[in-house]
This record gives sequence, structure tokens and C-alpha cells, in this order.
Amino acid sequence: MHKLCLKVKNTQDINDKSKAYYIFDEHGGTIGRGSDNTWILDDTQKSLQNTQAIISYEDGAFGLKPYNQECNIFFNDSFSKLNAFYDIAIKVGDCFKMGNLHIEVVDPDSIDQENQIQSISELGDIHDFNQLDQVEVKPKGVEENFDPLASNEEQILQPSDTFLGLDSNFEDKILDQTQEFQKDPDYYISFANIQKFLLQKIGELESNYSTPDLELPYKKLRVLDIKSRIQHFSFIQSQEVVNIMTLFLLAESLQSPILDGLYQDFFERTISEIIEKSVNGDYSLIEKTILKILKNKIESLNK
Repeated sequence: MHKLCLKVKNTQDINDKSKAYYIFDEHGGTIGRGSDNTWILDDTQKSLQNTQAIISYEDGAFGLKPYNQECNIFFNDSFSKLNAFYDIAIKVGDCFKMGNLHIEVVDPDSIDQENQIQSISELGDIHDFNQLDQVEVKPKGVEENFDPLASNEEQILQPSDTFLGLDSNFEDKILDQTQEFQKDPDYYISFANIQKFLLQKIGELESNYSTPDLELPYKKLRVLDIKSRIQHFSFIQSQEVVNIMTLFLLAESLQSPILDGLYQDFFERTISEIIEKSVNGDYSLIEKTILKILKNKIESLNK
């Protein structure tokens, strides 16, 4: 029988009654904090639904899907949540996030025997110990036959010596590692990062175009002409130019200190989800968002 093991990576965030892993077989099952789930799992922040996910097995592969649309599951570090209407195949090496928990898919054979103990009863008989071992207890910090007057010679650590197993240049090594991580403090997207990126990208693309002379040979268009051209033609051939313009409109409209104060990382998470949905073939959200942005801009011009 085929089996697959799901294991919580951040075990410090699960509650005491939850198991850190579960091995599913071909019968599949459910995951959630409710007592009727196959894998009863909950975190300290109560971020999971009563039933959060469904594990299935079909045609030789295990599948994962949210229990319903309210159950957010992010697969393999994607910003777009999984759709509750169909399963996504999972295999060893994959990972996903539910609530505050990060879960990885591992081979059941990789679980150590001692980690497979499901309860205290499986440990077998434990002998009672009601007596302390007879050991000699000595005061801490006392050295036998030590005479403080015998020698006043001081021992000083040299630069090459170690203390508690650490090199004397330990702080320098830590500083170097910290600086390595801080070389690119703008690794994740932000409004400022997007502005800098757009300016750089626009500069690169501008060099590809020469400015033609404006000859004005065409007659004035009517509104009906504009309507026809919008429906049947593309004004811009370059996909990059279109995406740059779209990204700018998104970033400008979503940047709001008020919303960032109400929702953690609102700007970063929202713009990431809109873009990822579009990349994955769901254009409805980004198109609806852009239309709403343009409508608000036009209305503001007429006020």
C-alpha cells in the first residue's frame, strides 16, 4: 500500500495535543483541528479551520486540496492559494502552508523509529525510581588543593586561544555573515522597491526605441473609432511595456499606510497574489483591479 508522510516544520508552533507528523495511506483523509479529522492538527494561534485540507489518492498519486474556499493553503511558497474545487498532486519534497504551520511532504521511511512512537503506552513498562543515586555533591567553583597565595600568575587568553569552544574572532565572523544577508535589504517587494525596479527597467527599454518625427498625417479619430481599435487591436506590441504600466498602476493604488497598519504586509501580499494569479492563468482579478483603478482615476479628474 502506498503511503505518504506530512510533517510540520515549525513544530514549536503546534499545540501540545497535536502530532508533529502523520502518515497517510491510500484511503486519504482530512486535516484540521476538529476531533473528526484523520490528522488532528492545531497551532497555538488557532489559525486552522475545523477541517482545513483533504488528502486523496487516485491513479497512483496523492492529492491535496482545501476543504472549502475559506481554507487558505499556499503550495510550494506560492502567493496564490489553492483552489478548493480540484486536487493538486503532491510528492516527497513538496511543502505547503496552512495558517501558521509550514508542512513538508517526506518519505515515511525517513521517519526515525523513535519518532514513530505515537503515545506513552508504546514505550512499554517504565520502572519506578523512588530513591536518589548515592553521589557526592561538591560546591560549584571549588577546586581541590587550590592555594590562592601559591601563585599570582595571570593567564590571559591570546588571540588564537578559544573560550567556550569559540574562536576569538567569533564576533567578526558573525558580523561578516550579517553583512552578507544585509547586502540586499530590499529582497522582497515593497512600494519603494517596485519604483526603483520600474525606473531601471524603463531605462533599459528606452534604449531600444528611437523617437520618430511627429508628422501628424492622420485625421482626427471619433469615439467610435477608438472603441473599435480598443476591441480589435493592441496599441502596444511589447508585453514588457504593458506589464510595466500594469505594475505601476497596481503599486500606486495599493500603496496605503492605513491598510498596511490594519493588515500585516497588506501591500506585499496583495500585489503578490494579484500577479501570481495572472501568471497562473487567472486574469480576472488583475483585469478587474486595473479597470477599477482606471475608473477611480477618471472620476477623480472630473471632480
